Amino acid sequence: MIKTAAGRYAEALIDIASEHDNLDVQGEELARVNRILAADGGVLRVFQHPKLDLKVKEALLLKILEPYHFSLITTNFSRLLLAKKRLNLISDIKLKYDEFADKRQGRTRAWLTVAVPLPKEMKNRLVNKLKRVINLDIRMETKVDPRIIGGCIIRIGDTIIDGSVKKRLEMLRRELIN
Repeated sequence: MIKTAAGRYAEALIDIASEHDNLDVQGEELARVNRILAADGGVLRVFQHPKLDLKVKEALLLKILEPYHFSLITTNFSRLLLAKKRLNLISDIKLKYDEFADKRQGRTRAWLTVAVPLPKEMKNRLVNKLKRVINLDIRMETKVDPRIIGGCIIRIGDTIIDGSVKKRLEMLRRELIN
């Protein structure tokens, strides 16, 4: 299997996080760094500016991350990415990190799209049913999209279960046309 640069960095961070037994904490910190740097696209462009000295860039990065009190691992990892001119890969590294962490912990990620926010108890029931069906621990990420009208869409890996009202109405329309 050919690994991308993002995959190699994610795997290295996973190894370090595993040694410290904090895969999930490290993943959350990486996600926060990603959100901070992605919040303003101009920040990443500043770090890529060829005329700025590395020491200036590093001081700026540390100043940006300082209020969040990240672990030494996260801070040093961010500094490494900056030094290696890979800070622009932070989003891809985060995605790969999540994928590797899930695999190591015997779980899978699922994405749930609903028309209106679900009560926590209903979401938990749905997660528990899915766990029994696929026999894996599930991390569910929820997105609200009123365009589906009602019902839900669940994506686990390459499998999509579309139980949305929008999909049912489209199927009914096709039947009526035929």
